[in-house]
Amino acid sequence: MMHIMKPDSNRPRLSLTRRVFYSMFATAVFFLLATLILLTLERRKIITTQRPDDLVAYPPVDFIKLQKGENGPMVHFDDPFMVSFPFPAKKAPGTIRIFIAGESFAMGSPYLTQNSRTPEGGDLPGWLEAIMKDRFPSMRFEVICAAAGAQNSARVLAIVESLVRLEPDIIVTATGNNEGFVPVTSLNENLHLWILYRLMKKTLLHFPEFSERPLFSPQDPNNERLRKYFQDNIRGIDKATRQHGVRLVLCTMPINLKFYLTDPKSPLNDDPVIVRARELQSRGRYPEALDLYRQSANLTFCLRYIAGCYEGMGHYEEATVYYRLAVEQAPRQQTRPSFNKFLRAFTSENRVPLADLETAMERISPHGIPTAEQFLDPCHLTWKGYYEMAGEISNTLAKLDPFPVWAGNIPSADNLIRKYNWNRLMDPSFNEGTRRRLLAATSNSPPNDWK
Repeated sequence: MMHIMKPDSNRPRLSLTRRVFYSMFATAVFFLLATLILLTLERRKIITTQRPDDLVAYPPVDFIKLQKGENGPMVHFDDPFMVSFPFPAKKAPGTIRIFIAGESFAMGSPYLTQNSRTPEGGDLPGWLEAIMKDRFPSMRFEVICAAAGAQNSARVLAIVESLVRLEPDIIVTATGNNEGFVPVTSLNENLHLWILYRLMKKTLLHFPEFSERPLFSPQDPNNERLRKYFQDNIRGIDKATRQHGVRLVLCTMPINLKFYLTDPKSPLNDDPVIVRARELQSRGRYPEALDLYRQSANLTFCLRYIAGCYEGMGHYEEATVYYRLAVEQAPRQQTRPSFNKFLRAFTSENRVPLADLETAMERISPHGIPTAEQFLDPCHLTWKGYYEMAGEISNTLAKLDPFPVWAGNIPSADNLIRKYNWNRLMDPSFNEGTRRRLLAATSNSPPNDWK
C-alpha cells in the first residue's frame, strides 16, 4: 500500500512582507540586468533606444565621449544633432576655451551642420574664432561648437550642465528658436535617462510619418507656461556656469520678422475677407486692405499682412510693431520678442554679459526690418548675417576680464575669406543653392513679399 506524503502543516510559511520583498528583489535584479545589457548594446552602437523626437525634446544622454589622440585624450560629442570635431580633453596652457551653445543658429547652419566633417567657413563659431584671433593676435583661442540642431532651451541647458566640466573659460549661449514644447511634469525628463524606459517608448509609441507632422514646432497652448519654461532654463544655465566659475555670455536672438511660411491649416484661402484683402494689398491699395484685415475673424493670422501694408506705405515703426505681434502670437521657429525682452532684463539684473544680436540685426537691416540679405529662412542667416552676429559677440567678449583693454578692429569679411580660403562663400551659385535647399526642407516656399 502506497503511502502518500502530506504537506507538513507545521512548516513555517513566508510572511507576506517577505514574499513582497523577494518579489521586489527579483524584479529589481531583472531590471538591473536588462539595463546593463541594453547599455552595453547601445554603447557598442548595436542598438539605439532614442526616438528621433526624443533627441529634440529631452536632455541628451551620455553624449560626451573620450577617444585616444596623438597628444592625449580627445573629447567629441556623440549626438546625431551635434557637430563632432574632437578637441583636447586637457586644455593647453594659456588657451582661452570658448564654447558656443544653442541651436542650429548658434551652430551656423547651413554652413556648418551635424553632418559636417570639417569646418568650411560661413558659420557663427568659425567667424567668431577668426575675428577673435585677428583682434587679439597675441592670445590663444579655442572656439568649440557645442550647439545642436533642432533644440529648445531645455536641451541647451542640459548640454551646458555637461560643458562646465570640460575646462571652459567662457560659454556663449544663443537659444530661443524652436521653443514650444513644455513637458507636463519633470517625470518624463527624468525617466528618459533610463535606457529601459526609452526602449519601451520607442517600441510602443506610434512614430508619425512626415505627412502627419506640423511644419513648425508645436506650440504649447499655455503661453505663460511656455515663457516660464524658457525663463527657468535660462536661470538654470546661469546657475550651472556660476557654480563652476565659468563666464557666461547670453545672446538675444535676431528675429526674421517678415518671413512667414503658411501652415496648410491656415485660413489663407478659406476666409473671403483675407482673400480680398490680399488682392488689394498686392495692388498697393494698402488702406483698403487694412480695413478688410481688421474685419476678419482670423485677426491673429492677419497681423503679419497688416504689418506688410504699413511697410508698403512707408510706416516702418507701425510695421515693426505688427510684425513683432505676429511672431509673438504664431512663431515659425523664430524667437518670440518677449523672450529677448526677458533676456535683457535678466542679464541686467544678474550682471551677465549680453550680446544683443536682435539689436545688432536691426542696425544692419533696412528700416530695422531684416530681409533676405540677412536671413535664409525663418531662423538661419546668410554668411554675411553670421559674420555680423559674430562681430557683435566679439565686442561683448572683448569687454571681459581675460582680454586686454585694447582690441583691434573687427576685420572685414573679405579679408577673412581670403585668409582662410573660404572661397565658396563668394560663389553666387553656392549661396543660391544653399537658400533653395533650406526652403525645400520646409516643403513650402516663402511669401512673395519676403525679399
